[in-house]
Amino acid sequence: DNVARQLEDKEVYSFTAGVEDPERGYTRKQLTYRYYDRAAGTVLLCRTDVTEVYLEERARQRELESARLRAETDPLTGLLNHGGISRRAGELLESSPLPAAMLVLDLDNFKQVDDTLGHLEGDRLLWKVAQTLQLQSGPDSLQGRSGGDEFVVFLPGTAPSRAGDCARQICEAVSLLTLPENAPRSVSCSIGAAFAPEDGRDYQSLFRVADRRAYQAKRLGKNRYLLEG
Repeated sequence: DNVARQLEDKEVYSFTAGVEDPERGYTRKQLTYRYYDRAAGTVLLCRTDVTEVYLEERARQRELESARLRAETDPLTGLLNHGGISRRAGELLESSPLPAAMLVLDLDNFKQVDDTLGHLEGDRLLWKVAQTLQLQSGPDSLQGRSGGDEFVVFLPGTAPSRAGDCARQICEAVSLLTLPENAPRSVSCSIGAAFAPEDGRDYQSLFRVADRRAYQAKRLGKNRYLLEG
């Protein structure tokens, strides 16, 4: 009856389905129905084995996903890069009406650390910060390195109070990171927050607000977070 209803609207009704073959195991079949004699209600069924095509397509999709993941990953920290965090956070903002928070973190005096201790030690510090963000922001969040010593944490479904707790925990954890004894300064960071929908409904709007607040936090003395202003 379903096939007949489909054929009333279109000349051909076709779909694929998985079939367990007793000898070959899982196979993929394409079933195509068309009228042999419409007046008599006679339907012609053609069943084609498309297992190899299906498996090739699955492999191609896995390769594409793997390539996209590599393209969206920062090679130094293993976090999402600018393109990756903006795309994924943007998709979550578009698909969910729930509130969300974004934290933009900027390391304090990183250039002095990098210039004094060398790029290798600077890279180690960036990697440590990335690990800290993953530990402190929770399993449902997204973490990214937007460039240089600037990081982004996106917290879907998060109220301002929870985002404030997360920012405080990150500040405290970053301040506990260690540097070699000859380091010019201790480690600290400045964080700015933005909230959806109050401060914006898309990634770029939230980023601009959070980034501005991060630099305000720096001007206020560094090693702090700012949720408004």
